[in-house]
Amino acid sequence: SLSHAFEIPTRNLFEISDANHLLLCLALYKKFFPQHVISGYFNQFFNYLTNFSGDIDFIKEQYFHYFLSGDAKLKPYASYWIDGEIFGKTTENIANEYLKNGFIKSITYPNPPDFLPVELEFVYHVYENNGVRKEFIDNYLKNWIWDFVSTLLGTEITDFYKISASILLDLILGGEEDD
Repeated sequence: SLSHAFEIPTRNLFEISDANHLLLCLALYKKFFPQHVISGYFNQFFNYLTNFSGDIDFIKEQYFHYFLSGDAKLKPYASYWIDGEIFGKTTENIANEYLKNGFIKSITYPNPPDFLPVELEFVYHVYENNGVRKEFIDNYLKNWIWDFVSTLLGTEITDFYKISASILLDLILGGEEDD
């Protein structure tokens, strides 16, 4: 799903088979987002992945520099953007939402519950429960995604992340339609 775009990048993500898999997963979002939000970005993202001839190590370096380093300005954690610190109250609240809805993050997974890819996997997990999904998006993702994506788009980061962030912004802030 889209969550893979905000994990540490691997060579597999840029191979056509995984690009197709990613697009197939993203297509599942059609269940709760209108077609006009989905189609343009999917084509752009697919074209980027299938025509990628860049250096995966450079993209990894950017990932670590922009998302994970001590002075990173794009920390992909809800608590960082909402509470002003990683592992804030928001982290605990999100963990409780997961438990309440039967979503269990592996204890071997090193990132906290409010890590963006985990939040996106939760949204995917509850896709059949529109009320839970909408409430989670409204209560958590919408409270920080705009600032995160706006900051990201203002950096010199690669197009891979800019395209991924644009898809994310439309899906979270502009993509829902009434059921």
